Amino acid sequence: RKALQAQVLHAIDAGDNDTARLGAYVAARIVDCHLATMERLGIRYDLLAHESDILRLHFWERAFELLKESGAIRLETEGKSAGCWVLSMEASAQPAERDAHPLGRNLDDEPAGEAQSVAAEGRRIDEDKIIVRSNGTVTYTGKDIAYQLWKLGLLDRDFRYRRHQTYEDGHLLWTTASAEGQAGAPVFGHARAVYNVIDVGQSYPQRVVKAGVAATSHPEAAEACHHLAYEKVVLSPATARALGYEVSEEETTVKVSGRKGLGVKADDLIRALIDKAREEIASRDPERDAASCERTAQAIAVGALRYFLLKYGRTKILTFDMEEALAFTGETGPYVQNAVVRARNIFAKMRDEGTDLERLLSRARSLDLSAWLQGEEGDEVWSLLLLMARSDEVVEQAIRVEAPAVVAKHAFGVAQAFHSYYQKPRYSVLRAENEEVKAFRVLVVDAFLRQMHILTGLLAIPIPERM
Repeated sequence: RKALQAQVLHAIDAGDNDTARLGAYVAARIVDCHLATMERLGIRYDLLAHESDILRLHFWERAFELLKESGAIRLETEGKSAGCWVLSMEASAQPAERDAHPLGRNLDDEPAGEAQSVAAEGRRIDEDKIIVRSNGTVTYTGKDIAYQLWKLGLLDRDFRYRRHQTYEDGHLLWTTASAEGQAGAPVFGHARAVYNVIDVGQSYPQRVVKAGVAATSHPEAAEACHHLAYEKVVLSPATARALGYEVSEEETTVKVSGRKGLGVKADDLIRALIDKAREEIASRDPERDAASCERTAQAIAVGALRYFLLKYGRTKILTFDMEEALAFTGETGPYVQNAVVRARNIFAKMRDEGTDLERLLSRARSLDLSAWLQGEEGDEVWSLLLLMARSDEVVEQAIRVEAPAVVAKHAFGVAQAFHSYYQKPRYSVLRAENEEVKAFRVLVVDAFLRQMHILTGLLAIPIPERM
């Protein structure tokens, strides 16, 4: 079987044969399914880059030349790596760094001793330094070095491009091609910074890629290479049971395990979340029509999933629980969504009553706000405005420390501050004692909606018409 595996890899790399055509067909079908699933979560792409094109357009050959010219890569003549081209890792991981690295945990699904995990990690590290195997096939890491050089505009060649599909709103998705391309493609690559979003188990290969870029006389470009690592997600026992898995009473979390055949399809999880959200909506508003209920359930499910995955640090193992994610109270996506829906409902009711919101906003802008930001209500509004004013700073911080959770938590904080203000009857917008008070409170709601439109847009959390 290993001989057959090598034979198939050679055939796919060579192209223009039945094996390569079958591989391309299977890969294309899988990619289309992936795109459909991601579209359900509001995730879209600009370019699909094919690994086969990296080889057929000689990206790897050029990268290989650069690596050999720099002396960073050597041909092993003895030992277990004899016949392999190996990248010299001058800044190789130190022992303490290896011990702290979570890769060993990811390699073995079954409980294992510390020695077994470290040994498994050692095998992976040794293998990942190999760029070209003794049988002539290029490792993923080797192709990734060539791809990274292209992303940074450091390879003196480019892909050809073809249109893959057009999304419903007209957004065009391109795909790389090694045969004839199509005109009209935007300029891809030539990035000032590259963020590779790959799980934490790929930390060592990503360091090898970075070292490969640096070795080709581009140390500054290597510093622009970022690995946006993330930990794995496990399931709570209740969620695992809801998805149809048998879980013992002793288990506190359920790990995805290839050995045990335990996995979660994204579509199944989204469907389960939608079903649960639909049940919640029906219990709160049994008179709602089916179409509205379905739209809201989908928005709540996607918002719940997105927020739950974003609110934790990237290096923390997540225990996903559907009940927790879909809760309308607490730090959840539905809580954030509900704050926006409530604010929108205030304006909707006012319009239904014939209120001219633009006139009120114009009047509010002419007020001496310093006088209005006094007293108990003024202090609460001032706190909310100050919090919202930090949004730019928060986003910049999230980029700087590579932590999307910073933005998620800020959005929750803003929603929480608004909830706290809005739910006090004495601060009612609809029952304000005079026009000036109403104008001031309308200004606050308008500022909140504008801010949350930006924050939920950054987090790609959809806002339903109703909750």
